[in-house]
Amino acid sequence: MMQAALRGTKNVRFFLGIDSEDSYSGDMPHSIQHERFTEDAGVANPALPGIFVQTHEMSVATAREASDPNDEVRALLFNVRAVLKMDVAFVSSFVDGRRVFREVSGESEHVKPGNSDPLEDTYCQRVVDGRMDAVIPDTSLDSEACQLEVTERLHIGAYLSVPVVLSNGRVYGTVCCISHQPRADLGMRERDALETVARLVSTQMEKESAG
Repeated sequence: MMQAALRGTKNVRFFLGIDSEDSYSGDMPHSIQHERFTEDAGVANPALPGIFVQTHEMSVATAREASDPNDEVRALLFNVRAVLKMDVAFVSSFVDGRRVFREVSGESEHVKPGNSDPLEDTYCQRVVDGRMDAVIPDTSLDSEACQLEVTERLHIGAYLSVPVVLSNGRVYGTVCCISHQPRADLGMRERDALETVARLVSTQMEKESAG
């Protein structure tokens, strides 16, 4: 198993581990640890067989220290994009019938903070309402994806998406990852890992609103 301890911020140490023969050559500022996170870390343990997220500093540190929530979100996106080997990761918000890119990790001509599209034209809305799957390993084989102009414009070869749901039940937006090439290896464990990130993003968005 590869264990990757990736870029952290002042308040969050974020770890993903994936069964792999590959190695990760990115920044590793924290020591590698070999444990799954637990409910007292602020996120329920998904008991994933080959992929895990550890955040045992999250619940205490982010609750007590006045840090910039956007920094935390950017770190989360960087880390999940690197470990899942995706080209772009982003957090979107749903505002006035549009999907707005809030934070972005990775280079993309069109996926930039502040850019937006009508919700109905996006994968994000269709994943939230169930018209599209949360995991699309190859968009060329998905009839819904093939009909959307955004597939070609954003060069979406494979896609992961999960809703960001606030504590009051409102859908804030989504956390998504894009690969420019098909990714036959993508499945539910990657989706579950992204769901954990979405819960952490929800915490950060509520912290920002409260501030």
